Parts: sequence; structure tokens; C-alpha cells
Amino acid sequence: MPRRMIRNLLDGRALVTASKTMSVRSACRLMTEKKIGALLVVEDGRIAGIFTERDALNKILSAALDPDATTLDQVMVRDPQTIGADKPLSYALYMMAEGGFRHVPVVDPN
Repeated sequence: MPRRMIRNLLDGRALVTASKTMSVRSACRLMTEKKIGALLVVEDGRIAGIFTERDALNKILSAALDPDATTLDQVMVRDPQTIGADKPLSYALYMMAEGGFRHVPVVDPN
């Protein structure tokens, strides 16, 4: 089986990001519209956090928080682990299994 590299899997895909001040409801609508399960929260050109469908369920819905009044800054996972685009897909899967998360931001080491 050939070694599949992350870079090859992402070719042609658009990056979808959000700001820390975006409401959770707006973020969830954006994820629904784009058919994605996570948003990178970017501040000053760097990854500040990640917001996932799991965060929406566990931190908003289960906690009975108002998604219109809650911002991503309040509920995002700060400084998430990342992986380089030059790594094999198998390494990303290993990272996610070991870390207990379903999404890992990909960064380009170049």
C-alpha cells in the first residue's frame, strides 16, 4: 500500500477559518454550510484554537449555554496540536488516536 501524504489529501481544498469573536451559532452555521466538522480560529495570522462539533455538543448544548451570546474564544480548544503537511496520513491517525481528538490542523512547514 502506498504511503499517503497529508499534502496530497488536501490539494484543492479551501481553508475555512473563523475569528475568536464569532458566535458559536454563526460558527455552527458556517460548518454546516461548508460541510465540515471543525473550524480553525485564527488571530494575527496564526492558529489560536480550533472549534469542533464536539465542542458545540459538550460545551454549549450540554451546558445549556446560549450559542448566540457565546463566542468561540470562550469555548475553543486553545493552541491545538498540529501536524505538518509533509507527514504521512498514518502519523496523523496515530496522533489523533493517542490524543483523543478527531481533528488536527495541518500546517505547511515551508
